[in-house]
Amino acid sequence: MSKKRRVWIDPPSGWMYGFPKICEDASRIVVHDWLVEQGYPEDLITPGIIVRIWTAEDTDSEHA
Repeated sequence: MSKKRRVWIDPPSGWMYGFPKICEDASRIVVHDWLVEQGYPEDLITPGIIVRIWTAEDTDSEHA
């Protein structure tokens, strides 16, 4: 049984759209699509966008 890879994801100016957010299974997503699904404006996603990503610990909450 494989373990889900949970990570925090934080795009530029993400705080304006409720980020950072935990992605429960980052091994199975396309970051661009996930950001849009989570409410990040698609027009802000450009080639070379730098998105902060770090591992979620069991003690992390959904609110940074």
